[in-house]
Amino acid sequence: MATPIVTALAVYEAGKKAYEACQGIVAFVSLGSHTPTPEEQILARLEVLHQDFVALQGRFDEVLEAVKQAVRVEQQAYVLNLRRDLEGLRGRARTATDELSAWVADGRKDPLLRSNADNNSRLAANTLLEGDSYFYRPDPNASESVFDHRLAYIAYVYVVTVRFGVIAGLNPQYREDRLAREELTRHAARLDWVFQHADQAIEPHTGGGPDNRGSYFLAHQCVDHITGYDTGHTEVGWRPGGQAEYDDARAY
Repeated sequence: MATPIVTALAVYEAGKKAYEACQGIVAFVSLGSHTPTPEEQILARLEVLHQDFVALQGRFDEVLEAVKQAVRVEQQAYVLNLRRDLEGLRGRARTATDELSAWVADGRKDPLLRSNADNNSRLAANTLLEGDSYFYRPDPNASESVFDHRLAYIAYVYVVTVRFGVIAGLNPQYREDRLAREELTRHAARLDWVFQHADQAIEPHTGGGPDNRGSYFLAHQCVDHITGYDTGHTEVGWRPGGQAEYDDARAY
């Protein structure tokens, strides 16, 4: 059974690989340059991203098992359907990469390949941009769903990175394109929405206080309600100081 730490690391690793791919693509695009960006290098970056995700699949499977364990047995069909839908979006993004590659190999002459790469990458990314339901799962103890970004986040960082690569491959001057900037800004806001909801699921607890002899006692605990990870009750012990020092320690 995967531990909360293992699944959290898998989610982090997915984001890290996507970020590295984006940074590599940005490195090939110079603002204000009228020299076409080498699409082959962008495609190479997207291929590295794909292979990285293939290599991480075992860890992603552990995330799936962790999400399944968070729901009742009769609710697990929802989780499996969610995985199927997310894999379909990743497959559509992968198709967009293949179409971009074929367009480049054909001498950038086939308008249908160009259009399909644009449409498939846009649809995969926009589906997760607009679809809140992908980021929720059944609550085993209530009728309402609860936020759980782990599976959808892995798919989202993949498809949005592919979308970024396709935008840059088709239009090296994308940063001078208002529509491209607006589209990427929407995805940045969406990722911020995911992070905010993930942070809200973390519940910190602190306790203790000052005594009348110039010392204060501090204890803390933190629970992540998405993964179920609990740091456990930790007592820092007595430290010199009063109310101000205690407040500072709690804030830290």
